[in-house]
Amino acid sequence: MSRAMKAAIVGQIRQTLEGQDSLVLVDESKLTVEENQTLREELRKEDIRLFHLRNRLAGIAFEEQGFQGLKDLLAGPVAMAFGGEGAIAISKIVMEQAKKLKALKVIGGFIDGKVIDPAGVETLSKMPGRKELQSMVLQGFFGPVSDFHASMENLFTEVHGLLEALETKKTEEG
Repeated sequence: MSRAMKAAIVGQIRQTLEGQDSLVLVDESKLTVEENQTLREELRKEDIRLFHLRNRLAGIAFEEQGFQGLKDLLAGPVAMAFGGEGAIAISKIVMEQAKKLKALKVIGGFIDGKVIDPAGVETLSKMPGRKELQSMVLQGFFGPVSDFHASMENLFTEVHGLLEALETKKTEEG
């Protein structure tokens, strides 16, 4: 492969990494075509892309983009999953697919300037993601409002019942 071609590949990887702060590395070389297609479809649903790497060239691009330490994980066939809502979303889908597709091997990842091993990716996948955190915050905010609404509704229902009973009593007496 010519130097120009190698430089173009490194440039493409660097461009792909721009704006990314996290990624997960996987070995999906032993997947069947159908399994690979399923993996890619599941990743695309969350706006996550899978990019195959040439290890030596990817190592150069990783170092240039500040993904220090990832170079050490590059051995054998490697693809990087990146994009979406970040490391938690990526790790959730990758680990979910790794459980379904036994041939998919998680190699490691990168988050907040640190390299993580497969166990770290698994731990990350168990954390609440952005959507879960948003729903937790909204529940915390609207929970008391909902409780207040229910209390007021019960109070008005009770007052209404008392007024009807009083009216019934007045009509019976009068």
